[in-house]
Amino acid sequence: MTLSQGHLDFDPTEYLPTGSTRLHPHKAKQLIETLKSRPNQSPDAIASRVNVNVRTVYAYKKALKDGGSIRKKLQQLDSLLFDEFCDLREAGLLIRDNDLRQMALDIAAKLEIASDQFRACESWIYRFKKHHRIKIRKITRYMTYRQFVCLDSIAQEGLEYVERVNSLLPQFDSDQVYNFDQSGFQREIHRQVTLAICGTKGIDAVVDNLNAMSHSYTIMPLLVLSGRLGPKLYICLQEVSGHFPKTKVTEINTLVQKLGNVFVTCSTSGKMGTKDLHVYLENCFWPFAGNRSLLNVDSWTPFKKAQNFKPPKGCNKTVVVENIPPKTTYDRQPLDRQFFRTYKSSIKQIYDYSLRDKCFKSKLHHRDTIIKIHSFVYHQYSSPRFSSWLQRAWHVCGFAIDEPSDIFNPHQYLFEFKRFLKCDSNNCNNLFFVRCTWCQRVFCFDHFYNDPNFHFSLCINFVE
Repeated sequence: MTLSQGHLDFDPTEYLPTGSTRLHPHKAKQLIETLKSRPNQSPDAIASRVNVNVRTVYAYKKALKDGGSIRKKLQQLDSLLFDEFCDLREAGLLIRDNDLRQMALDIAAKLEIASDQFRACESWIYRFKKHHRIKIRKITRYMTYRQFVCLDSIAQEGLEYVERVNSLLPQFDSDQVYNFDQSGFQREIHRQVTLAICGTKGIDAVVDNLNAMSHSYTIMPLLVLSGRLGPKLYICLQEVSGHFPKTKVTEINTLVQKLGNVFVTCSTSGKMGTKDLHVYLENCFWPFAGNRSLLNVDSWTPFKKAQNFKPPKGCNKTVVVENIPPKTTYDRQPLDRQFFRTYKSSIKQIYDYSLRDKCFKSKLHHRDTIIKIHSFVYHQYSSPRFSSWLQRAWHVCGFAIDEPSDIFNPHQYLFEFKRFLKCDSNNCNNLFFVRCTWCQRVFCFDHFYNDPNFHFSLCINFVE
C-alpha cells in the first residue's frame, strides 16, 4: 500500500466489532462499493439497496470516513516505515534512531493519525527494530554514489577476473600462484573495545604513546595458493628522514639477521612507492618465486605497470600478472578476504597484554618491538598447521580449488585455551599467554617476548 492510496483502500470488514454489524465478506464488499460510489445517498436508501440494516450502514460509513481503526493504521505505518527503511538502506544511506522517528512521524501525519495517538517514542522504535531484526552495524566500507550504483557491474568485473584466473590455473603449479598486498598498521595498535561497568560515562584507555596511534607503517606478506606464506615478511617503517639513524642501522640489521623471516626498510611516510616495490620484489619475491609464476595483485598504479615486474639481470624467471579490478579486492583478494583481519587481531592481542604485564619494559612503538612482534606472529602463521586455513582464503574468493578441511584459526590456536596451563619454560610458574603453533609448547608473556633464542621466530619442530 502506498501513501497516495491513503485510507480509501481500507477494508473495514476486518476491524469492525463482532456482532450485528459484521457481514459476510461478499455482502461487506457490496456495501463498501455502494458507499464509495454513492457518497451522497442516505443510509436508509443504501440499507434498502444492499439489504442490510441501517445500523450496519452507519458503522461501515464511519469506518470509511475515519480511514479505519487506529490499530489498522499503526500496522499500515509499520509496513510503510519498514519499506522506506529498506529503500534507504538499498540506496546506501545512513540511518539512526532519530531518522526512524522522523520518518515514522511523517508517515503518521499522512495517515491522519493524531499526535496524541502516536508519538514514535523510544520504546516504539525499540519494538519496531526488534520486530524487523534491525540492529546498529559497523560500516565495512565507504564508496561514492557513482560506485554504489555501479555495484552490479563491479561485482561482474570481479567475477570475470576470477573466471580468467581459473582458466589460467591449470598452467601453473599451486606453489607458483601468489598474492601479495600492502596493509597499514599504527605504530601502536590496540583493540577499539573493552569491558566496562554498565552506565560508565567516558571509557578511557591507557596507551604507551599517543603519537604512535596516528603514525603508521606498512607490511606486505606473500600468500601462496598451496597454503603457504612467503619466507620473508616485508616491513616498511616510517622515518622522517627517509632512512634509519646511523646509530641504529647496525642494531636493526643484527636483529633482522637473527630473526631471519623479515625484511625491514623505511620511507618518509611509512607507505610504499614504486621504488619500495622494486626493493620488495628483489628481496622477498624473486628469490622465492618459481621459474614461471602467476601473480595476483590489486590495481595499485605500480602494480599495473609491466616494467615493474621485469626480473633482475641474470634471473630467467617469468611472471604473469593478473590485476584484481578496482573495488573488488574486498571479495576477490585472498589476503584481504581472510588473512589481514585475523593477523591484526593477533598483533592487537600482544600489544594489549603488554600494557598489563608489569615485567614488560620495551616501548611498543619502538622499531625493535615492531619488528620482533611481526616476526613472531608471521612465523607462527607460517606453520603447516594452517595450510588449509590459508588455502581457504583462495577458495572463498571463488578460485577453483577444493574446499579445504580440518581448518584451524591461527589467532584462536595461539591465544585461546580450554584449560589453564603453566609456562613450559624451565622453573617458570607463570600462567600461559601463548602457544607455539609449531611445537605446541605454551609460554608466559615474558618467555614469549624476551626469549634470547627467539623461539617464536625460529621453531621448526612441527608436532601434529
